[in-house]
Amino acid sequence: MPEVLKQQVVDQRAAPRRPIHCKVKILDPKGQSINGESFDLSTSGIGVILDFQLANGEICTIMFAPFTHGSIKSVTVKAAVAYSMLNSAGFRTGFRFLNISAAMTTVITSIIG
Repeated sequence: MPEVLKQQVVDQRAAPRRPIHCKVKILDPKGQSINGESFDLSTSGIGVILDFQLANGEICTIMFAPFTHGSIKSVTVKAAVAYSMLNSAGFRTGFRFLNISAAMTTVITSIIG
């Protein structure tokens, strides 16, 4: 087998991600509200299924409040669109958190446990 095929693909994410399913509200740069459903979360970003495509690099405000570990944890963060790809559920969109506060990082860490 060629050496190239033996190499494993490495996930280049900054932090481990965990599956999470909750409603997400996104405010685009114009202040328009977009609803979505999350599919994964890490301390560096969130994955959301949307009905339409956002442009890479677009800066949005992301809000979500999953019920986890017996309580609701509210998160509001700025994020940039890292990718947006069409699949059977809609546009699978990755957001990279920007300038996240220590307090929000603590909340997200408690969610992903």
